[in-house]
Amino acid sequence: MRVVLEVTNGPKKGNRFLLIQGQRLRIGRTQVSEKAFPDDDRLSSRHFEVWIDDAGCSIRDLKSTNGTKVNDELIVERALSNGDVIVAGRTHFLVQVEGVEEGPANLSAGRKSAHIDEAALARALRGKLHIDCTVEDTEAGWKLFRGEVKGIEPATLAQLVSGMRKYKLWLSVDFRRLGQPLPDGMQPVYLIDWLPVEVAEAMSPVLIDTDSLEHDVWEPWINDGWGADCVVALFTDLPEDKFLAHLRSIARVKGHAADGSADAVAGIYWPSILAPALMSSTSDMVKNLMSGLKCALVELPDLPDSWQLFGKESLVKTLTGFGFRIFDPKSETVT
Repeated sequence: MRVVLEVTNGPKKGNRFLLIQGQRLRIGRTQVSEKAFPDDDRLSSRHFEVWIDDAGCSIRDLKSTNGTKVNDELIVERALSNGDVIVAGRTHFLVQVEGVEEGPANLSAGRKSAHIDEAALARALRGKLHIDCTVEDTEAGWKLFRGEVKGIEPATLAQLVSGMRKYKLWLSVDFRRLGQPLPDGMQPVYLIDWLPVEVAEAMSPVLIDTDSLEHDVWEPWINDGWGADCVVALFTDLPEDKFLAHLRSIARVKGHAADGSADAVAGIYWPSILAPALMSSTSDMVKNLMSGLKCALVELPDLPDSWQLFGKESLVKTLTGFGFRIFDPKSETVT
């Protein structure tokens, strides 16, 4: 079973949240909930939770001040069905329940997993989103798509692009700027791996193959890190060894250290450097970087409430297929 909660009214109208078998999602006003709606002053800190188990999909009110309604009836706990409407505070959610056959891709070490099949998610949402964005040409010949985070969260957009285009999704995460320690048990793959380990630990982003982690682990790194100059989503079809070598070849500047005795580091994998470079540079560095990428999703520090997706012309078809309305500010036309 797969459930999508679509926000149909309220501060985050248009957002969609996916739940799969074995997953539990708490919704409220503050960050103590997995999904926070800080602009809805009628929500409690933790207002309600929804989960999926062998019995199906259920909802429980978490002793909220203003209560939770399903189909206009106040509830404590009950089962959910396709088409139900949840009202909490000023926010309304449409429940969309879909059956899904459990298979090897949804199992890990003999247990239910919170890993999401991006391709299945993309198919489920195809044509159902109503999100506005703009498209422009960059100096390097790529397309720049820009939209608002309130329309679609960056992590959800990353899932959709990865699933529909069947690209491998990698993250470059600076955990120091994110304000979080490395996850327990993670063996970090440092971008800057040619320096001593203690130096890499202090200054290098960590490269993460999202296929190796459950969705609810890496999704917050993107959404919580947006605006903190610490995370970039990179899409490729290269094998892992070639992709990592490609990224490092861009980051490593031969013989340009201050004393001339060692290689220097190009900080292009931080959003504050990468986004402006992709937008306005025709440098060999940018051309070389994008030669190993299909697209890149990055914040722009001056516009923290927006997302920037750099890619090829083919992304127009991908985004419009989901229901995006693409506006070209130069021609004043909408795709």
